[in-house]
Amino acid sequence: MRIDVGSSNFNRRLFISKLIAFLGLATLPDSLVATSHKTLEVFVEESGTLRAGCLCIGALFLENPHAQLAAVRELRKRYKFQRRLRRSNTSKFQIEFAAAMLDHFLTDPSVRFLCRVIPAPVDASQSHVQQLYNFHYRQLLSDVSRHGEHLRLTVTHHSLSHRDSFLYQYLQAEVPQIKNIQVVRIKTNDLLQVSGFFTGYVWADCQEPDPNLTNKAKKQIMSNFHLHCKTTSLSKQSFSYKGKFQVYVAG
Repeated sequence: MRIDVGSSNFNRRLFISKLIAFLGLATLPDSLVATSHKTLEVFVEESGTLRAGCLCIGALFLENPHAQLAAVRELRKRYKFQRRLRRSNTSKFQIEFAAAMLDHFLTDPSVRFLCRVIPAPVDASQSHVQQLYNFHYRQLLSDVSRHGEHLRLTVTHHSLSHRDSFLYQYLQAEVPQIKNIQVVRIKTNDLLQVSGFFTGYVWADCQEPDPNLTNKAKKQIMSNFHLHCKTTSLSKQSFSYKGKFQVYVAG
């Protein structure tokens, strides 16, 4: 705040009141002073590998995770589905629940799902594979925070080595919008399961033909994805369904 003391209309009482207001403002938490940056909760999962076929990295971006969690739990109750939500699940009871959940997330204006499909490089060194892996994670998160949105990530470990820790350190250094990374067990986190479910079906769509979709329930769920997103393929080329469900296929 600027205080102009050179004015002929300068008033000592006014100066003191403004100074007190300024000092009071300066002691407020940053969260109250700087309100221009929106915070997004991001649930990130992956499916596949860069050693064979393709890797898919997906992220569910939410403005109100508490409301979305309540919605998922209500759908679980309505469709009597309490098992872990996952692509490999062959239960017929998952079909209706998955269709209702997909309809909910594709119509809620506060939700977006982004996924990157990365073909496995040919005869690549381990260091090149790791660089490619890190790069596409960074791009996925950078793409959605171009306007300076703060990001809070929820992830799960995928490796028994230190690869995951190296990735988290890299992301926090390269994507300054990331304010926090929380590592959880996916079987206890419904929203991370949703992200993994969407990502898993994009990955399954990459397989030609897909040996993972021989089950009737899986075929029906894949058909529901195509129907809801108005596409015949989730992975053959980049596409966007109303900006809500976006897939980028790397060249």
